[in-house]
Amino acid sequence: MDVQAKAIGRDKSMTELLVIIIVLGLLMASFISAFFEQEEEINDVGFSALANNFASQVQAIRGQWMMDGRPSRLILKEVSGRQSTVVVNHLGWVTAESCQAIWHSVLDIPLTFMNQPVGVVAKIVAGEDNLDLTSQTHSCRYALNELIFFDYMLLSGKVVVNK
Repeated sequence: MDVQAKAIGRDKSMTELLVIIIVLGLLMASFISAFFEQEEEINDVGFSALANNFASQVQAIRGQWMMDGRPSRLILKEVSGRQSTVVVNHLGWVTAESCQAIWHSVLDIPLTFMNQPVGVVAKIVAGEDNLDLTSQTHSCRYALNELIFFDYMLLSGKVVVNK
C-alpha cells in the first residue's frame, strides 16, 4: 500500500507541475501578445516625449542665447564640465549645416530611439533653389516611420509633433 500511495502522490505532483507550466505559458503568451499590440502606441508616446525634450532644449538654448547677448554661437557648459558649441541663427534658434548636426547639438544622443534608427529629412519649400540649411525656408523632420515624427522649424524654433 505504501508503494501505491507514493506512485499516486508522484502522479499528482507531475499533474500539478504540468498544469502550472501550461498556465505560465498561457500567461506569457498573453503578455507578449498584449505588448506587441501596444508597441506602436508605446513608440508614439515615447517619441512624443523625445520631441518635447527636443523642444525644451531648443527653448533653453534660445534663452541662453538671449542672456549671452545674442551671439552667433553659444558655448554650453554641462554639469560634468564638458563644453559644446551650438550654432544659432539670427533669431536665436538652433541651426547647423545639417539636420543631423542639429539633433546632436540639441540632444547629444545617437539618432536612434528604442533601437530603431531615426530618419532625418531636411524639408525645403517648393520652388526654392537655395539648399543652404541656414536659409529661412527649412524645417527638419525626425521620424521613426511615416506616422511617428516631429518637425523642427528653423526660423521659429517651433517643434510640431505628428498626432
